[in-house]
Amino acid sequence: MQNVTRIQPGREVLRVRDGRTLKVLQIEEGFLVEKWERGPWQGARARPLDRLAPIFIEDRSFQPARARLFRLGSILLLAAVVLAFSDYRLQIPLLAPLLALAGLPLLWLGYGGVRPRSRTRILDELGQEEFAIEHDGVETTQQRKAFEKFLAEAIQNARYEAGY
Repeated sequence: MQNVTRIQPGREVLRVRDGRTLKVLQIEEGFLVEKWERGPWQGARARPLDRLAPIFIEDRSFQPARARLFRLGSILLLAAVVLAFSDYRLQIPLLAPLLALAGLPLLWLGYGGVRPRSRTRILDELGQEEFAIEHDGVETTQQRKAFEKFLAEAIQNARYEAGY
């Protein structure tokens, strides 16, 4: 647990960067608290430790909606290139630039969904996902694993004290 940042005794913290969002997961006073910041926006949510499952799920998946955006953007961009070099460009001169302008933002938005992302899912007692730790956003794997180990122990202790 030497890699987990200790702010105060009994207060463990893990910082995770997910794109432009900074998430801070911390254990304090019987709760798992997630605070997030993205530009000027910020928020927080908390969940009692005794309502979480002490077993976490590690998975690797991609976001199908973002992959569809990437695919559609690629198709529109390819259509713009084909149209730019065809004989139809003289009859419909603005269609190729319009297709390119429509395809580029979709390509940009969908780019992150093409690559599978690894994450640890923290579930509640009913098996529903409550929190997720993106593996790419954590500085070191040891830091993440140390936090997960500490969190699992804290959840087991809280559940034991609550009588579960």
